Amino acid sequence: MGRVTWIMLGVLIGLATHIGFVLFEPARSFGHELSAVLKDVEPNSIRILSPAAQNRLFPSYRGEGVMAICLVDLRGGTVRLSASLPQSYWTVAINSMSGAQVYSINDAEAETGSIDVRILKSESIVKQVFEGVDDDGLKVANAGWTVELPEQRGIASLWAPLANSFERGDVEATMAKSTCKVDKS
Repeated sequence: MGRVTWIMLGVLIGLATHIGFVLFEPARSFGHELSAVLKDVEPNSIRILSPAAQNRLFPSYRGEGVMAICLVDLRGGTVRLSASLPQSYWTVAINSMSGAQVYSINDAEAETGSIDVRILKSESIVKQVFEGVDDDGLKVANAGWTVELPEQRGIASLWAPLANSFERGDVEATMAKSTCKVDKS
């Protein structure tokens, strides 16, 4: 009977280790890769990534496109992302620093080559229940695309695939016109 107990204990420890790895390793790994790629990126500014940096941060996008990122920092207030994108397929995603996707949109949904998104810190559910929604919050929500980020910091990524490598310069020039800055309005 003692041997069965030790085998069951070993199985439970193995299962707990596996579950812990599956649940927590992706966020930890994303955070590590993110800090390595963003070590010299200024908050609230657009930066075009090299194909190697793009592969390191978002391996699913491969190096077959152009990616621009903005390290969103809401400590200074609401951030406005004004993205200039090519007249082809593209996608914009906003993620928390742990890698959870908060918002995404692509060219088919936007039906335009540019988008304007206001990013603000979401209020806690407790605060919303006990204090209600203020009139300013309703005005912001009705002003266009608004994203509520659950953390003070996040990452916005703009991605457009390339049909061939000769397009890279033109697509990079278009995306470089994008801005990501604290909204003064």
